[in-house]
Amino acid sequence: MKTILTLFTALMLSGFTGWAYLQNPEKAPVRIYLEHFKSLDKNQLSVRVLAKINKRYKPASGVEVTLYATEISATQLVGTITTANDGTGIYTFSKEQREVAESTKTATYYAVVNESEKFKAKETKITIRQVNLDARYFIEDSVKQIQVYVTETDSVGNKVPQKKVKIKFLVERPLSPLPIGGDYHVTDKKGSASVEFPDDLPGGAEGYVKLLVRIVENDDYGTVEVSDVKQWGIPTFYSDITAKRSLWASGANVPIPLLIGIFSLIIVVWGMIFYMVYKIFMIRKLGM
Repeated sequence: MKTILTLFTALMLSGFTGWAYLQNPEKAPVRIYLEHFKSLDKNQLSVRVLAKINKRYKPASGVEVTLYATEISATQLVGTITTANDGTGIYTFSKEQREVAESTKTATYYAVVNESEKFKAKETKITIRQVNLDARYFIEDSVKQIQVYVTETDSVGNKVPQKKVKIKFLVERPLSPLPIGGDYHVTDKKGSASVEFPDDLPGGAEGYVKLLVRIVENDDYGTVEVSDVKQWGIPTFYSDITAKRSLWASGANVPIPLLIGIFSLIIVVWGMIFYMVYKIFMIRKLGM
């Protein structure tokens, strides 16, 4: 009897413990990934938040992330963002914030998730050094070339070449940028890297292509990009295939045989329904 009472007490206690856990679930720990992006006309901070749910880290949506510069204080607030369904969010600097960022040789940014009902508090930071990414576009001996120089400016204003920096040469495309000359190139001791532009790459109707040069997710510089538009592609006219009658076109351009078949099927089905109603009505009339 004593053993039964002991077992019953243990089960009751475990039940109350489970119910208490459901009422007050443990707050999930989070991870924050912070990146800096710089182009010719904008600076951005991108954030990705993952939460540990069922022993696995998954994208956390609806999380408010506060961004600071230099230190975590109200006077150094950059802005706040809320993560989307994929756990990411992007903050674009204002004109004044961009000017301040460009005026400093080194900048430190913080991303903070405050403790809430669902998540534990977490913060992370990155330190970015200012870098000069200068690209030249020229044609030599009928060969189109892109050459880039990566430098840092020292205390007296001299440009110091940076070697072993990975560079990506890309051409903008509708779905994703197309790499040129391999996945990436590495700068030499002069801070330079170059690539030849292919002669068989299609462009727009007049052959214009947008060229991108990037330092991607560098530990010291973040992601830095410069771009330019050149008439280096093969002129190509892209017709809108949805404007012609085809199976993949819009409703206004459905093939005529398909329309005839669909409407014929609809007429047959409704004709059978009306015929059945008519027969039922005639049977009822004969019965009366």
